[in-house]
Amino acid sequence: MASKDEATQAAVDAVKVATQVMNDYGHSSGEASGANSAACDAVNAALLSGATPDELRDGGR
Repeated sequence: MASKDEATQAAVDAVKVATQVMNDYGHSSGEASGANSAACDAVNAALLSGATPDELRDGGR
């Protein structure tokens, strides 16, 4: 299992990628759906690793 800091950074990065994919391909595209699903999984993993919502909002800082 990843450390809390690693999981938090992975979640932040996944959300950034998902946002960019939605902007590039549209919210209803298959690419956006996949990226959004991966971001949700990463956020859930970070929360399970002990990250707080504030840490996720602050971009892993």
